Amino acid sequence: MEGFPSSGEAKSPAINKQYLYPTFKFGISACNGVAPSSSTSANNPSSPLATTMPAVGCAKCRERYRYFLQNQLHGFSSFIESRSPSERMVWSSIMASCLLIAIWQTFVLSNEYFQHTVVTLFTIEKHNRLRYPNITVCPKNVDALNFSTIEADLHFRMPHLNDSAINDLITFAMAGAGFHNFDLRLQFWRADQLPQFGRWLTRWQAGRSLQQFYHFLFEENGYRCEELFQACYYGRIRIKCCDYFSPTYVMLRGRCFRLKETYQEDQDEGGKLSLFVNRLRSPFIALNGTQPQMMVYIRYII
Repeated sequence: MEGFPSSGEAKSPAINKQYLYPTFKFGISACNGVAPSSSTSANNPSSPLATTMPAVGCAKCRERYRYFLQNQLHGFSSFIESRSPSERMVWSSIMASCLLIAIWQTFVLSNEYFQHTVVTLFTIEKHNRLRYPNITVCPKNVDALNFSTIEADLHFRMPHLNDSAINDLITFAMAGAGFHNFDLRLQFWRADQLPQFGRWLTRWQAGRSLQQFYHFLFEENGYRCEELFQACYYGRIRIKCCDYFSPTYVMLRGRCFRLKETYQEDQDEGGKLSLFVNRLRSPFIALNGTQPQMMVYIRYII
């Protein structure tokens, strides 16, 4: 069993020169505890490590000093560990360069800070009302039209067309306007049919410009506001939807309705805007003849 040696048995421990600092063995690791059982390099002036670590009076202090040198001051510890004057010169140059760069950067940043002073002012304004964002409601498919009037116009201008040709021509006119979701129907057309559809469309216009023709198709025969909205509420108060929404057109969607400039004047639930919409028809695109969903676009006003 190993114990503390008596005074007659005290011997200097062998120093492991592979490490910079000697390994100590302590009976009690406290700053004011019992002295170590083996002598340190600080008590042995002839040791080559005597100059690398100053004598410190307690175990914790020595450990903190060693940790500080090895992990915080890398350049300084390397300078201390240098064995030759040339190594010391290199590390001295590196530390001096880093110090000069740090001083220069501090000067530049301080000078820039004091020359370009910025004052930030935050002002909180309380408003009694807040504008609603732009709310635009659209059917997913563009074919929510009054086709009875459109078909009657086609029968009048081109009486020789049958019902299948009329449906193809109406689809060709809507798809030619650049709207989405016609792929399912267009995949059954042949390439040689497209020139014929183009000639029929020219005859159907009958002297009307393209803008006048699409105004007749989507504006005069498009769905109405009363058909789109079922009910609207401001808080718990029912309001007339069409007094607050106006028709507009959205790319790839066609005819839609957008909220006019409207303000919320009550807080929380009292100023909430609730919209209930109907399911519109979609006879040319949807398989079941009704719109699969409604699209809502919200754009905040800054």
